[in-house]
Amino acid sequence: MFCVKCQDILNLDVLLSTFEEDEDHYDEAKRHSHHESFTALEQSAKDGCELCRMACSSLPKPWGSKSVERRIWFQLRPGDFLMFGSDFLGHRGVAEPPSDKFGIRLSADQDSPLTTLKDGVFISRPPMADASSSSAFEMARYWLKTCLSTHPRCSLKESLLPTRVLDLGDRHDTRLSLRRSTGEHGQWLTLSHCWGSSNTAITTTSNFKARCNEIQIANLPATFRDAVKITRELGYRYLWIDSLCIIQDSVSDWQMESVKMAEIYANAVLNISTDASGGADEGIFESANRGEI
Repeated sequence: MFCVKCQDILNLDVLLSTFEEDEDHYDEAKRHSHHESFTALEQSAKDGCELCRMACSSLPKPWGSKSVERRIWFQLRPGDFLMFGSDFLGHRGVAEPPSDKFGIRLSADQDSPLTTLKDGVFISRPPMADASSSSAFEMARYWLKTCLSTHPRCSLKESLLPTRVLDLGDRHDTRLSLRRSTGEHGQWLTLSHCWGSSNTAITTTSNFKARCNEIQIANLPATFRDAVKITRELGYRYLWIDSLCIIQDSVSDWQMESVKMAEIYANAVLNISTDASGGADEGIFESANRGEI
């Protein structure tokens, strides 16, 4: 179900007439009126309009505060963004949203006729439903290979390994180990993660020797297990995670290793960033929140 206002968006003649090719320019003449207020937008979403629901779910938090009232407009932008904006009508309170624009990324299947309507529009692929699928990793390996082979700044040679790395061994191994490097060169991935409340996956002076012997993958939190899977699927053996590769209760080790962190991240093949995870137990892979029209 789509409201009357959103039916204009689904009218390709109307939608394409709003397309602004210059991503740094906003032509007011190309803007198309949408709902007259946030309240109307939210009510339309509650009444069952799928596109209004998607718009409301994309609202930055200050917009949802209803501290101001604005008239909504939309415009198609480069990079497949359906951009919503607003015209200021007056305060209901004292807070002003930091930005008066937000967007929903649009995409079309490769064989869809939409991709041929206008250059630069509908060029994105729909997100894969399962980011841990074999097809997702096949695409990731292709992107990484292209990056390393065609981007001069990304074409890294083997660097001196960090003081310690996680040695993942064979991709089918159920365990890994903390390896102390002795001047070897190699390639590794890094992990940026939110620790959360978990303190089980750290290296301390008391478990250091045991971790150098073996670490059971099943005993690691979900985020670390996923990082191991990603590293192996991309074809690499070494992974660096701060909480495991730095002895957490050793002041001297922290002083020596913390100053090397910028270099460790800079010389890594790539960094795995767990943007959607609030803790080590939440994992990396999420199902895509894909709305279809």
